[in-house]
Amino acid sequence: MTTDSTPLDRTLPPQLGPSPDFHFPPFERRTLGALEILVLSRHQLPIFEATLLCPFAGADRQGTERPGLASFTAACLMEGTEDHGAVAFGRASERLGGYVSSGASWDSTAVSGGAMAPHFENILELMAGAYLRPSFAEADVARVRSRRLSELARRHADPSHRASIRLLREIYDGDLYGTPLLGAIEALENIDARAAREAWAERHLEGACLVVVGDVETERVISTCEQHLGRLIAQPSRSPADDVSPTYDGPRVPSTRVRIVNRPDAAQTQWFVGHDGPGRLHTQRPALRLLNGILGGKFSSRINLNLRERNGYTYGASSSFAARRHAGPFVIHAALETEAVAAATRETLGEIERIRDHLVEPEELDETRRYLQGVQPYTFQNLSGWSSALSILGVLGLPDDWLEQQHRALGQVEREELRELARQCLHPDRLAIIAVGPGEELEKQFGGFADVVVEDDPI
Repeated sequence: MTTDSTPLDRTLPPQLGPSPDFHFPPFERRTLGALEILVLSRHQLPIFEATLLCPFAGADRQGTERPGLASFTAACLMEGTEDHGAVAFGRASERLGGYVSSGASWDSTAVSGGAMAPHFENILELMAGAYLRPSFAEADVARVRSRRLSELARRHADPSHRASIRLLREIYDGDLYGTPLLGAIEALENIDARAAREAWAERHLEGACLVVVGDVETERVISTCEQHLGRLIAQPSRSPADDVSPTYDGPRVPSTRVRIVNRPDAAQTQWFVGHDGPGRLHTQRPALRLLNGILGGKFSSRINLNLRERNGYTYGASSSFAARRHAGPFVIHAALETEAVAAATRETLGEIERIRDHLVEPEELDETRRYLQGVQPYTFQNLSGWSSALSILGVLGLPDDWLEQQHRALGQVEREELRELARQCLHPDRLAIIAVGPGEELEKQFGGFADVVVEDDPI
């Protein structure tokens, strides 16, 4: 046995190894009437996960007059069906050693389930009951409303949540994405069983997609769907890709403005900066991931190294482009020392201007590319990761090879493309800046900014 006695130089970071060779495993896509079915068979363990998706029942379809309706309706799907009361429905999946759950995102509503593979038919039957025959009983809906109101009250007391909601209001100015996914207390108090029932009846039969991952073969999935999902199969077909646009025309925020939400006793300031950005299907989405990784999307990003390492303003700062059907928000966030908020804002604006004006160094681009390529396989360590990836294809009507296309495209992005993309998608002169903290102190700091308003009402 031999050992390497070469001294380790701890002043140098470890060298990056080669990027992993990633290939999404083959899966089957079937069309059963109007129901699209995606099956990825994985036989390592005798388990499965299934997700029944409705692309036309996401929160982006609910209308601005009833924010939170889609999420609330999705929660009510778990409160009993025409076949099982609320308690009996929960016990039915527990007896199988599995689960059935539901939820809504901006892009879809989903009913999911999982268990040991021998129980696939039983779990899918329960999922079908929740999706096709929910009871929306008054007492059960009232219980969901009570829980949801308590959750909203808890979030209302969180200054980070206050700042994030205030940012969305400033960016979207009354449009749908300017409302919280869970809604608002005043709106939820006026949503009853009838409203939830009618909202679900209007949308749930359109464009449904079933994703199954695990120790289940396609033919077994098909036969079970024919038995339990006949109403979905019989519907007229409609593609969720019909109303997805890859274009982006720039942010709607006309000029940079500062909104200070007064919280006099705050020990630190919650700070959110952003404007609307491209949707998930923007033609340069892989390059956008690289751009965000360099700017604020990883620990060694420019914004984090500036605000945390160089200046000590925060324990951490990050940025992201929300991946939604339409123009989701670009957001930078940190919890800052109150006396450093304006300074951190100026440093961040400088970083945005720098990435717009100058080419990224080849070493920085290569390191970020390898990071993104390296972490992608970690998102597929369990069935949920595979299921989430396939659900994107179903919800947005994407081709089978879209995931691999996105991965390959990461390796083809050039420095010039990143600079042009930064100029298209990052606008330091059209940002909404939200700071939740001591209003008097913060207002003094932002004296050099043209549009500064202090607000007493946080939301």
